Amino acid sequence: VYTKQFEAGFYGPIPYILANALVDASWMVAKAGLFTCSIYFLAGFQTSDGRPGVFFLIMLALGLCMESIVRLASVAAPNKDTATGLLGLYLVLIIMFCGYIIPRDEIPAYFIWIYWISPFRYAYEALIQNEFFGLTFFCTSAQLQPPDPNIDDIYKSCGGGPGENYVVNSLGMYDMPWMKWVDICVLLGMYFLVFCATAYRQTKVKTPSFRFKKSTIVGDAPDEYTEPVTLLDDDNSSTNVPVEEATTAESVDPIVLSWKNLNYDVPIGKKERKKLLKDVFGIARPGRLVALMGSSGAGKTTLLDVLAQRKTNGVVAGDILLNGMPQDAHFAQISAYCEQTDIHMKQTTVREAIEFSANLRLSATLSQDEKYNLVERTIDILNLRDIQGMLVGTASAEVRKRVTIGVELVTNPSILFLDEPTSGLDSRAALLVLEAMKRAATLGCSIICTIHQPSSEIFEQFDDLLLLQRGGKTVFFGETGLESKRLTDYFHRNGAEKIPEGQNPADYMLEQIGAGTAAAKDASVDWYEVWLASPECQELLGNLERPDFTGSQQAQKKETYERIGKFEEFKIVLKRIQVMYFRMPEYNLTRWVLSLIQATLLGLAFLNISNNQRDATLTAGAMFLSGIQGSNQINQVLAPLMANRVVFYRERAGGTYNTFAYFLTTGLVEIPMVTVSVLLFSPVFYFLIGLPRSRFGYFLLQLWSYTLWAVFTGQMFASVAPNETFAALIVPVFNMISNVLAGFLIRKPSIPVYWIWYYWINPVQYYNSGQIINILEDTPFYCDPEEFVTFTKPSEFASCSAIPSGDYTVDPGDPSKCLYCPITNGNQLLAGLELDVLGKWFYPLILLGLAAFSRIVTFVGLRYLNFLNR
Repeated sequence: VYTKQFEAGFYGPIPYILANALVDASWMVAKAGLFTCSIYFLAGFQTSDGRPGVFFLIMLALGLCMESIVRLASVAAPNKDTATGLLGLYLVLIIMFCGYIIPRDEIPAYFIWIYWISPFRYAYEALIQNEFFGLTFFCTSAQLQPPDPNIDDIYKSCGGGPGENYVVNSLGMYDMPWMKWVDICVLLGMYFLVFCATAYRQTKVKTPSFRFKKSTIVGDAPDEYTEPVTLLDDDNSSTNVPVEEATTAESVDPIVLSWKNLNYDVPIGKKERKKLLKDVFGIARPGRLVALMGSSGAGKTTLLDVLAQRKTNGVVAGDILLNGMPQDAHFAQISAYCEQTDIHMKQTTVREAIEFSANLRLSATLSQDEKYNLVERTIDILNLRDIQGMLVGTASAEVRKRVTIGVELVTNPSILFLDEPTSGLDSRAALLVLEAMKRAATLGCSIICTIHQPSSEIFEQFDDLLLLQRGGKTVFFGETGLESKRLTDYFHRNGAEKIPEGQNPADYMLEQIGAGTAAAKDASVDWYEVWLASPECQELLGNLERPDFTGSQQAQKKETYERIGKFEEFKIVLKRIQVMYFRMPEYNLTRWVLSLIQATLLGLAFLNISNNQRDATLTAGAMFLSGIQGSNQINQVLAPLMANRVVFYRERAGGTYNTFAYFLTTGLVEIPMVTVSVLLFSPVFYFLIGLPRSRFGYFLLQLWSYTLWAVFTGQMFASVAPNETFAALIVPVFNMISNVLAGFLIRKPSIPVYWIWYYWINPVQYYNSGQIINILEDTPFYCDPEEFVTFTKPSEFASCSAIPSGDYTVDPGDPSKCLYCPITNGNQLLAGLELDVLGKWFYPLILLGLAAFSRIVTFVGLRYLNFLNR
């Protein structure tokens, strides 16, 4: 929208960005306020000296800064998948190097620049200074060092004291309370810089709609082909397949669709209903095009959906007959429905889309050659031969519409429903679509379609018209006649003014009944009552009672139709999904490249980690960060599945395949993608850090299990979320809760009792536990000279070495002091982290079990939820 309006001269980038910035700021004030009120007082932070207000300002400045960065990525990245991947990588870096997980003094020199440009670094420092200054820390008896019962507490050391000392000595920050204001100003300065960069980049964005771009051709299509619509001569006649040739092709089983006294009500309250169709009746005969017309809200699409059995709510009353017999469960086998919106997988070609429909929806009793012939016939009828190798996602609107008709027509339907097939098309493209529909009708197909504001040329293509007025009432049904003379004569004979010379008959009749915004030409005429009393209505009612409309064609269809086998269906759907993934490099390559980049950056951040005290805690941090590679993929898998979910809804409604086939293939196709991603990440990350080679196999298995769970969980959210916006909002909240309650950021004993249940079902907890146990269990550690803990030698012992159950040495600088190395074995660190050691081999199994649970929820969502209710 922006690019079109910008190129049309509506406004420039600065007003657009300013307007968005003001809206973002107003919402961010509300969000920061709610966040501050909910977390600050519940956590029991200090309330003196206006500290809650400072906390709010920090959250507001950080929120504005991060939101502006997201907006910059949205205009700078070539597509959504790339933007999502890059933002995930950026978030990992600025959190990892903000000074919390890796202290500032431990950040390698080649990464220190990330520390200085990280918004989280300034927010973290400001929050620490706002809260810690003025506090006094103390140690409980269990926290005194060394934890040796043979030593009295008065001799043990404690790291407590003023909060200012902890900030300076332990966190390496400045002993300057006013620095928090500097940090807030830096965040606002970052926001301004990113705003300027976004405004500049916005001026460079161009809309593809205003550039003639060569369509993407896959397979056997002419290399020189650039313009998809080249199918008419100057006289507007088809250049490829004449109608006469189409009539010689294999015809369909002719079926007359009739409906009598059709009513449709929908609930509008607890006890109220609204009638959308009132006593509608009509006939659709083989080889004829029936147009459903009327004003907006008259019930055109409603009637089409009711006839096609596409309504998912409301109450239908009346008779819908097929050759005089009621509709039944086999109706979907003899009918086809073309949506108003052209819903296709963008990565398939024109031919592949039609072949896919033929292979799955045609009877298994047909040979592959017969199915192939039907595909060829459909391609020729719709004049798609020259562009059969074009990707649907790069085709024009008119070509996509013909593909929509093609995927239904190839099933050899006896009845074809189309919802406004010409909407959004220019007159030339609309005429092409109507020509294709006429050719389909010559095969013996009954065609019913809604049409909106057709030109006189388009309107002339229809054989019969059902005209509705508001309230779903019929005002005319029958043949329109040559140049619509029978229609216009009907209105003139019943009191309407004569049609002016040159006026479009479609516009004329709508004006008479008061359709659209204009009032009826003669408000005293009730065209519904006129129709009921007309001889045309009586003739139609008589035809609906004629016994020669009954037949055995539908029964024959039931006996001969046979669905293809489940395994064959699975193979066809799997092949299509694999092709789709192959043609989405922006999705798969982005994941793989980002995995490699993340592995390299994390490996360099913890390069050649040692076994001293500092690196003992960093090892646990490195294992925690390794899981981010998997967590990021929850977000990344949302887009492709949600984009194709509407395709799934359409194809399932048309009986193309069942839910289980789609569910199974979307999961299986991700397994090799996950495997490649993990194989790219694991060796680079693991060996750059310098971890034991003997434990690499378990690390690989655990990461693969966790990443598979993450991908399946992303698909789970995509199947149950009503839209992508909601999914994109809920996934970060889910990731945040999972990371916070994994037992690493908050130790298990400190997790509130009302959240401890989530700890036990948290996949992040099981991933971290397995990886940390694998690396730390039975691993020896040592102390560098500056890492020893000093405490006063107890008077009851002659020397430090005389203290039992401990490995204590004398401080060379002070004989009255003893030295103690806190961690000499990884098991001590595991005890400190209070991980529940089930046996590390249980953790991959638990993760796979949780992945299976995500798949079950995905299936339930796909099977029972449909967010396209009609």
